[in-house]
Amino acid sequence: MQATLGENIADGMDPRISLHEDTDYFLEMFWDNIDTAEHLICLTTYEMDHKLVSSITVNKLCKACERGVRVYMVIEDLNCYLDAKQEQQLKTAGAVVVKHYPMKHFFDHWTDGHWRRMWNRNHHKVMLIDNNIYTGSLNIAQRYTFRKYGSRSFRDLSIKLENYKAKYDTKEFILDSILMNKRYIEDFDEEDTRAVFKNIEEVFKKNDKELKNEDYDVTFLREQPPRYTQISESMVNLVKNSKKKIQIIQPYIQNIKELEDALEDALNRGVDVEIISARKRDQPIYASLLNSDLFSRMIKAGAKVYEEPYKYLHMKALSIDDKFLTLGSMNQDNTSFYENNEANILIEEKNPHDSSKGVFPSFEKVFTNLKEECNEVDPNERYTWTGGMKAFFWKRCLDLHGIITNNRKA
Repeated sequence: MQATLGENIADGMDPRISLHEDTDYFLEMFWDNIDTAEHLICLTTYEMDHKLVSSITVNKLCKACERGVRVYMVIEDLNCYLDAKQEQQLKTAGAVVVKHYPMKHFFDHWTDGHWRRMWNRNHHKVMLIDNNIYTGSLNIAQRYTFRKYGSRSFRDLSIKLENYKAKYDTKEFILDSILMNKRYIEDFDEEDTRAVFKNIEEVFKKNDKELKNEDYDVTFLREQPPRYTQISESMVNLVKNSKKKIQIIQPYIQNIKELEDALEDALNRGVDVEIISARKRDQPIYASLLNSDLFSRMIKAGAKVYEEPYKYLHMKALSIDDKFLTLGSMNQDNTSFYENNEANILIEEKNPHDSSKGVFPSFEKVFTNLKEECNEVDPNERYTWTGGMKAFFWKRCLDLHGIITNNRKA
């Protein structure tokens, strides 16, 4: 049974930051914030369907527009399943709907010599409502939700941040996501949009006066190779500087050499490394791959590797020494490290507490509960003959895809 984390952090610690496994509770908290928004709502998502969760979201966004709130939605076009009526409903209410589809930029990228950037897909999931940030691995689609609204097929991890200074970088990130698609937005007013985002910065500054001493340093990280590589660099550097323990939750795995080199060095220094991955994967290109194969190097080096056997694990998180935690949309594969646009939050504890609650004990609870439901990966498990053929084919496809789409070379 999944643990549902509480709304707040422990007494005496910052109550403005909370982790959530229960996606229904997280969505209801997000929707309540939409209902009380006063200035700006921004939503970016990799996937959005036309079913119940999306319908509730669209209706609430339209009502916010009617109250005079400015609403911007950025959706990855290849995974946008909003029906035409929902999209028109948003536009009629006054929302700006952006469909990110980099293939539309094909000619521009080809002529300027950066043709690989046409593979730069938006994989991030970030919501900014006035001063509050909502992010993690959750898409706005029914299959990702929990008991009340969905099929409970996926397990996600999300975070809410109330009035943290990371809101400034989040705002700039979303504005960039809008402007990179401006030529494809119908009747787009760039001057007005820039003014809206400038005005919200003034709202931010007024609310900054309410900030008290924070127990955490919170940084918004972005990945948009080759321009931004903040998440991948942060993950590798955190592992390199680890001292006691590393905890990783990652569903989609490829052998990222720079990260595996750092993990092996950490193991050789005596750092405990535990990794939780998925047994079942929803993406066909990953579905046939065995964890005994994917993690063979890590297991040989001494890492403990577990697999969630029941549901589609969708969490993406890295915790170091109970002092650093990064979570968001970043997978441990070539598309996240070298191709896609991603977004993560990095949390560093400034004032260590002995409390049994707080961000890091909360993550420990998530990790421990998840691990108890997992099986340890059997290093001796082998592919069947047909499974081996499938795995060989899909691994070659992934290798070729990585060569073609590596935006670090763009």
